[in-house]
Amino acid sequence: MHAMPTKRPPRKARPVRPELRTDVTRLEYLNLRDDVTRNAEAIKRLEHAHRIQFTRTAELQAELDALKKGR
Repeated sequence: MHAMPTKRPPRKARPVRPELRTDVTRLEYLNLRDDVTRNAEAIKRLEHAHRIQFTRTAELQAELDALKKGR
């Protein structure tokens, strides 16, 4: 029998060096978070539209190939 693997404790975040730290207000942070969320949603919509276009292109190509074979 194999022993169950044990979970490692989560890593602690390393502190950011003071010269790299950028202070932001709570409002700025919330605005940035909202922007990131909106961008992620927009990317998902674009990916979905891209999949639909790719599928339709493949269907049209299959129809063209069938027409060429039929000649």
